[in-house]
Amino acid sequence: MQPSHDGEIVATGTLPGYEYVSIRHGAEVIHRIKVTGRITLKQRLPLYDATLAINPSSTYLCILDNSGDHENDLTFADMQVLDQKLVDARIGCFYGATITADRGYPMIIDLANASMSAMNIKGEVMSTDDPEVAERFLAERMRLLSDEPSGSKA
Repeated sequence: MQPSHDGEIVATGTLPGYEYVSIRHGAEVIHRIKVTGRITLKQRLPLYDATLAINPSSTYLCILDNSGDHENDLTFADMQVLDQKLVDARIGCFYGATITADRGYPMIIDLANASMSAMNIKGEVMSTDDPEVAERFLAERMRLLSDEPSGSKA
């Protein structure tokens, strides 16, 4: 099962700093998010609210496209706030790929993975400047998820 744009669109939206489309692939939904402005906690919270509201399982999957190289002002403390939001929404696993050419982004990825680990959220986030690498990353994670028992939030 490839996390392509094929699938059932379950939600779309435009928020300050983001545009998103959420697409169902079997039991999971992939949130495809395009960054349109500066990335701060203030902008990220409504995005989490919108996408978590329609996320059907205990796994959150996303591709964050920041190929426009918008500034990211998220701190480790901000990431922990966001991760707590995931925990509160009964998300136990998070896989995310960020598309960016920002050479400093691996440091943000390290912080994000450390925050998830500290909050006992399974999964992984990664960054790449190649959209195909991001697609393959999510396709592989979805393949692994399909081998596990499903985790509904209900």
